Amino acid sequence: MGATTTTEHGPPCTCFVEESTATNVNDNDATVSGQEAPVKMCVKCGKDLTGKKRLKDSHGYWCVECHKADVAEKAPQGVPCPKCGRIVKQETLVSVDGHNICSRCAREKRALKKAGSKKYRQLDTQHFEQAEKSKLWIMVVVLVVLALFAIYGAMR
Repeated sequence: MGATTTTEHGPPCTCFVEESTATNVNDNDATVSGQEAPVKMCVKCGKDLTGKKRLKDSHGYWCVECHKADVAEKAPQGVPCPKCGRIVKQETLVSVDGHNICSRCAREKRALKKAGSKKYRQLDTQHFEQAEKSKLWIMVVVLVVLALFAIYGAMR
């Protein structure tokens, strides 16, 4: 059915216990029956956070200061690439045509300049433009025919 005593994972479940034996918890993190609630300690610095502003994740409770320090520590370090905006280390920027850009952008720029590159080659748009013109002429013809039918119907 479940734990009957308090363990390292927390107090036992009180879902199936009669109301007279269940303990009530108030807003101050302490129980009404006089027992102390589990102490909420910061996992980083060990400060007691009971009744104070705190954050919780899968590791436990964090005080606000430790959380801010952890976020700052995990923030990406470096400078943004002027072309794509990715954060990269200053040492990895490559000079191409007088501009410092990241290695990914430099690779793309070199591929564009490479003769016969299939990925970045210019497309011949002549066929697309011809297809668009033929569709436009078909729509004009249909519109003229519809207009003739409308005029003929109005004259009858």
